[in-house]
Amino acid sequence: MGNPPDRTRFMAAVSDMERHASGFLAEEVLRHLPGDLRRILMQTSVLAEMTPSICRAVTVREDAGQLLERLYRHNLTIAALTAEEEGEPVCRPHALFARLLARTPTSSKG
Repeated sequence: MGNPPDRTRFMAAVSDMERHASGFLAEEVLRHLPGDLRRILMQTSVLAEMTPSICRAVTVREDAGQLLERLYRHNLTIAALTAEEEGEPVCRPHALFARLLARTPTSSKG
């Protein structure tokens, strides 16, 4: 990877892999999720971190904590630290999945 053409080819290959992975996530994962999970993912896609209380505030759903737990069980979030002040679990979306959701048209975000 010493010279620029090698670096350029490498970056193009990485970009191509990400494009294929995003297509897979959109077609095989997001499309097959139950509607409530798909909606909460779309509604919280702008968040870097998600807690049950933040998800309740953003989605105006009392069951947001349970939905967040279901997202975690479907491996759509990464569990992080526990928020000290509230004792709530903090989740983050997988980076590739977050980028896919950010590119999803607003009309699809439910």
